[in-house]
Amino acid sequence: MTEVQWNRLTAAELRDLAARDAIVMLPVASTEQHGPHLSTGVDMMLGAEGCRRIAVRVSKVRPCVVAPPVWMGLAEH
Repeated sequence: MTEVQWNRLTAAELRDLAARDAIVMLPVASTEQHGPHLSTGVDMMLGAEGCRRIAVRVSKVRPCVVAPPVWMGLAEH
């Protein structure tokens, strides 16, 4: 399987992807409480995994890489 996670690739591999006009996906999610049964990072983890799964499929026809997730916002409870 082709690696699609940016932070698991070397600089040379990223340069090669850039030269091939790769798609870069940037997961963006909130950090918030979900009660006692889930961690505060669950939105970020789900968003990153969704992007990873899509990138694996897309990379079969076009180079694609997923950047590390960025958390935006904070839902205080």
